[in-house]
Amino acid sequence: MEAIEFDITEQLDTFNKLSKDMPYIISRAMNDTAFDGMRKSFSKEMHSDLKVKNSNFASEKAFKVNKSNKNHLVVEVHHKKEELGLQQFGGVELPKSKKLAIPLRTNMARYGGFARGKSLTKKSHMSVGKLLDKEKSNSKIKGHTVYSTKDGVYLRDKDHLRKIYTFVDKATHNKKTIDFQKASVDTFNRRFARHLNYWYLKVLTS
Repeated sequence: MEAIEFDITEQLDTFNKLSKDMPYIISRAMNDTAFDGMRKSFSKEMHSDLKVKNSNFASEKAFKVNKSNKNHLVVEVHHKKEELGLQQFGGVELPKSKKLAIPLRTNMARYGGFARGKSLTKKSHMSVGKLLDKEKSNSKIKGHTVYSTKDGVYLRDKDHLRKIYTFVDKATHNKKTIDFQKASVDTFNRRFARHLNYWYLKVLTS
């Protein structure tokens, strides 16, 4: 019986191409894992380990991804706000202008009607900037006028001053460790292989 010959040049060329494309495949898989896995895991860790007053601060969108490429197989995920470093490692926070404005959330809720669990942003009607604007315009909040001094911002009625913000020179944060390393490892163990297979098959069939 004569030998049967097969030409597998095309298949060999395909696998040779895949070998050359592996850095690209790995890079795409790493980036997808960072975007759809690590950011969610980090957000979950923050909600679990920290007392989150501003939900935007702990959302997955608050994390930025520095993507890898085929020549540099390193992906970095970090929080957009430097304040997280103070939560993570502790330290002293200094004002970017003259003073730090520390909100007194209990008084905000009781006298300003601003729920304690609600996110306090610059656009909130009880942000320090908005309150100082109301002081200038003599606007009222729940029957109170806004009154500010060098040590804070108050809501004032006929008989009382209710302090809403305290102005301080600095704020000391206690260390509250968030295990981002464990979250990173767990995420890559669960998601990376799936993304790697996806990009491997995509390049194979392209």
